[in-house]
Amino acid sequence: MAVIVFYQILTINNDNELEKVIVFVEIILISISFTLTQQALYKTVLGRDPWTHGALIAQILKNYNIPTYEQIKTPYVWIPNFHLWISTLMLIGNVTYKWASYISVGMTTLIIEILVIYKLGKYVFNNGKVALVSILFLAISDNVLDKTGKTIFPNSIGIVIVLLIFYMFLKKSGSIKFKILVGIFIISLAFMHTVSYMFMIIQATFILVLAILLRDKIHLSSLVFYYAFIWVIAILVWGFISLHYLTVFIILAERLVQGLNIQGYESSLMVPFKFVLFSRLGMLVYFGISGIGLLWYYFNTRFKQFDMIKSNVVISSAFFVGFGSLTFLIWPEIAHRFWYYGEILGSLFVAYLLHEIWMSPKKLRRIIVLVVVLLLSWLMFVASISNDDNPLIKTYSIRTGWFDSEIQAGLFLLHNMGDYAVASDWDYIAELNNLMWTFRDSLPSNPPKYGDIGWVINAKFPKSLSEVFESDGYLFVFRKDLTQDRLFELGPRWGKRQYMPLGRDVSNVLKEGYLTKDTIYTTKSVIIWY
Repeated sequence: MAVIVFYQILTINNDNELEKVIVFVEIILISISFTLTQQALYKTVLGRDPWTHGALIAQILKNYNIPTYEQIKTPYVWIPNFHLWISTLMLIGNVTYKWASYISVGMTTLIIEILVIYKLGKYVFNNGKVALVSILFLAISDNVLDKTGKTIFPNSIGIVIVLLIFYMFLKKSGSIKFKILVGIFIISLAFMHTVSYMFMIIQATFILVLAILLRDKIHLSSLVFYYAFIWVIAILVWGFISLHYLTVFIILAERLVQGLNIQGYESSLMVPFKFVLFSRLGMLVYFGISGIGLLWYYFNTRFKQFDMIKSNVVISSAFFVGFGSLTFLIWPEIAHRFWYYGEILGSLFVAYLLHEIWMSPKKLRRIIVLVVVLLLSWLMFVASISNDDNPLIKTYSIRTGWFDSEIQAGLFLLHNMGDYAVASDWDYIAELNNLMWTFRDSLPSNPPKYGDIGWVINAKFPKSLSEVFESDGYLFVFRKDLTQDRLFELGPRWGKRQYMPLGRDVSNVLKEGYLTKDTIYTTKSVIIWY
């Protein structure tokens, strides 16, 4: 479908507004039809982070206030804008957390991203077709599919606010209403997501430096004011409200200074590095095309007739595309945040390069472009990060949605385990804890142990299946289907070990489990041993 729309864009009449509207709708439907299908396959939320945010939202709704950090042990109590927004919509619309977040955040952010990138693309390239191709690639890029349709969390909407502030800075309106609106966005972002706020600081720095270099005296004073205001809000929120996020910012700055650590990253993997590369192949190709497109644009223009908007778009895109593609070698835990924004800005130059090649009079080049679009779109839709159900590389893809049998097993445990200790693969035990938070009608009287969110179940963290069979004193939930077909992790959060799919060896694990353990609960896909 993406190939058909791509061809349609490059062959439509520039003066036909109806055709452009149809293309807009088609692009949005391509993205939403894919993400909606992913969501509809599972009754649970998808991704890892949404489980934790759902637990906090459940407690906000049950207690009619934001819990303190000591009560729930998640730092998001200090920056709760996302959770308050979703909570409000759940109350007003009487919808579940899963669908409130998908509709109000996922679909909305996608549409806003498309509109802003279209406006930027049309201005930078002075070409409506390049702008339309840009939003096509934005809509099908794997990290955008993930953050707007699968892993919906504060960064999903935080990046959209960054994009809007970036666009508003470039517009440089001097009206009071405009300045107030920018201020509201900045403060909202500070209480939304720390990494997104850091992206805004980076872009604001680029804009201010370029204003100085280009001697834009008319707008320099207002830009200096905005820049100072951004840092004041950051210091107030991170330094006085949440010291946790000030620490995170300092750690990130240190890692940026230290630079790449390819050997360290590769040695930390429990799976072959080639699986990591293949699972992210679509993104790497995307960033490669975007990087070539940036260079092509530079050599074609040589920065002639460049204004503040074009200069900032080029420099910001170059930073987030170039640096973002290497972030997993610096800080793998937050790399996907950079990939997300890098793919949004990089879509402009993916479109520019392919459009330039398409405009060649040689028909062979057009055929090559269509083949590239076909392969790239396919790689995006089967990427591990965007496709929870049927990714290309299952050996490096953790399924985050729960089958119905896994939901029933979880409910059985939550209603019957009492004070028994329980263990499982990391994703199941962590989300079981999050699920317990959604069932609790009151906050715990004693502060829970620290985790992504406080531990309210008595969890154990064996680091191998052999350890499970050699130890006792706890229930162990074995997800047969998941461990047979997918990558899985065992152990605590800081010290997890990754394991390749068991494949046929799953029968040996089942045999040993049934021989050495008491079977408490069993279905075709889930077994609980004690």
